[in-house]
Amino acid sequence: QLDTCRSGIEVLPEVMEALREAGATREDFAVFVDGGIRRGADIFKAVALGAAGVGVGRPVLYSLASYGDKGIVRMVHMLQDELMMVMRLS
Repeated sequence: QLDTCRSGIEVLPEVMEALREAGATREDFAVFVDGGIRRGADIFKAVALGAAGVGVGRPVLYSLASYGDKGIVRMVHMLQDELMMVMRLS
């Protein structure tokens, strides 16, 4: 992790364009964004830009370290609620 590197969500449009130019389709090649996903809105943006899925490692680790397995369940519910709200507002 370098502070000067661009985030995954920032380079995603370029990656998707390069894949299209190379002739890859969503069925042939799935792109996942890992890093920088903290909220449901981040998930929405990544999927809208072409990602097939996202990784949420750091929120899981923080939730587990703070509240155990119940913290992870709560974190997933929070992400689901935030994602649903963003989808309703879009």
